[in-house]
Amino acid sequence: MATRGAIGPDSAEQRRRRAELAAIHCAKKQLRLDDEVYRAVMQRVTGHRSAADLSAEERGKLLNEFRRLGFQGTSEMVAQPKRGMHTAQGRLIWTLWNELDRVGALDQIDRSKPFAASYLALGAFIKRVAKVDAPNWLTPEAANKVIEGLKAWLAREKAARAKKA
Repeated sequence: MATRGAIGPDSAEQRRRRAELAAIHCAKKQLRLDDEVYRAVMQRVTGHRSAADLSAEERGKLLNEFRRLGFQGTSEMVAQPKRGMHTAQGRLIWTLWNELDRVGALDQIDRSKPFAASYLALGAFIKRVAKVDAPNWLTPEAANKVIEGLKAWLAREKAARAKKA
């Protein structure tokens, strides 16, 4: 494993380790374990008193013990797919939205706070089209509906502008 502070892309093993350590600490919080009890459980299960010293197998054993004690959600926390605006679809939504702004279709946005107002306006559009309350909750299917809606709007705007010219 690479040393701390090393430059370069993370390996899948490093990302998995960080996700498992985060899940361990979430379990500690969810189970409301004070530090002494948390370290005692870790010592009993793995023989270590620090999560940083755990191997992949030991992290798995500790997470299984926390699940036995009532912790929920580890599988989702460790392997949760990206959704919403943090995907290629999300970037395409922003690109189309910015193109609509560039052609002048978003003339109702308050320009004194351009990003915040634009984000709120996009959120309202997404809520109307995809029926979700926040852009980050978009499923891939809902994101496709938003993309197609933005493409259609952009095509109408470009056609209207071409007629005027």
